[in-house]
Amino acid sequence: MALEPLDYLNGIFSVILVIIFILVGLRIALRYREMKEKTYLFVGVCWMLMGESWYPSSTSFIIALFNDGLGLIPFPELYFILGTSLLPFTLLFWLMAFTELMYKQKQKTVTIITAIGGILFEIFLFYFLLTNPSIIGTLEVPVDGNYGLFISVFQIFLLIVLVITGTIFANASLKSDNPEHKLKGKLLLIAFWLFFLGAIFDVLSTVNILFLILGRTMLFFSSLFFYYGFIFPEWMKNRFIKQ
Repeated sequence: MALEPLDYLNGIFSVILVIIFILVGLRIALRYREMKEKTYLFVGVCWMLMGESWYPSSTSFIIALFNDGLGLIPFPELYFILGTSLLPFTLLFWLMAFTELMYKQKQKTVTIITAIGGILFEIFLFYFLLTNPSIIGTLEVPVDGNYGLFISVFQIFLLIVLVITGTIFANASLKSDNPEHKLKGKLLLIAFWLFFLGAIFDVLSTVNILFLILGRTMLFFSSLFFYYGFIFPEWMKNRFIKQ
């Protein structure tokens, strides 16, 4: 089967997006070596995993270029493993980072509950993949899988938790008397909501190509603002903070 123009656009966007998520997350995680603060490690790993939704489409697109446009269609289970198996780890690392920054006394409890929920998710995920893969999703085109209710509910839950906790953290930074912290709070608030809106537009991309372009653009800028929210560059400090 031949790839359609929309498949090429979707695939190229997915590859670019995955690269950006990995580079931004890796750069933040490596900050741990300099600052010795676990938050950078947790946040960096989390952001790399936040791009998981686009791991399978980018991988399938690249493979499709060499196997007559099929991509991972002959191996739908692999597609869905690439796109879903790390979701609980994304939630775990983010909540570890969030409770490291705020509500430290509740970190152990939150971590244990999240880990138990993640184990249950993985058990059901692989059980369904082995017994009835259609519950997880279907793959009709190489760059766009249709997820079932089980995965969709978890993705929505993850998105809601991210935007709520991210907003709480950003608002706390906005209340700081430190101008640098305030600006970081603004950048992170924009990042979290851009990701939220970008993810919604990305889901709607099957309706209109404009949604695909808008969604991926929002996700790109979300990564950019997220990066600057944690790795605050000197030029931004000189440009936007009055001495």
